[in-house]
Amino acid sequence: MNDLDKIHRYFSDYGKRNPTIGIFQFGIHSCIFDCILVNCHHQKIRGFEFKVSRSDFLNDKNNGKWKKYLRWCHTFTWVCPEGLIQVDEIEKPAGLLWITEKQITYWNQKIKTFYQDQWKKRPSGTKVSQKDYIEVISLLLNRIKYRKEAFF
Repeated sequence: MNDLDKIHRYFSDYGKRNPTIGIFQFGIHSCIFDCILVNCHHQKIRGFEFKVSRSDFLNDKNNGKWKKYLRWCHTFTWVCPEGLIQVDEIEKPAGLLWITEKQITYWNQKIKTFYQDQWKKRPSGTKVSQKDYIEVISLLLNRIKYRKEAFF
């Protein structure tokens, strides 16, 4: 299983354990989030950008593309395997989340693999206008019709 598959599995499992609605590859105008989680109770949108290579991260960071995403989410987080991105490389208000693979061996010798998060830097909250929030929610509702299997 490659690093991107591990990150996807972590988020899919997270969506099953928490009161959120999530979708992979969610586009809003020219921004395409790798993942969006919506907490309907708190009315917060969390955006995530997955990185599995240094060059991809440095390209997005240096061209400022990620700052366009801030309009559409209350928090924005870079997600990567442990150590790929360092805390001092992350500008506010973005956060950094490392996903690590863990294994447990049970008494009957079964090995269970799971994926654990390590927050290296929590994201700062940003403001999303009511108009933009409603647009994101409307797009999500529209996508349910065509991409129901993509939600978790």
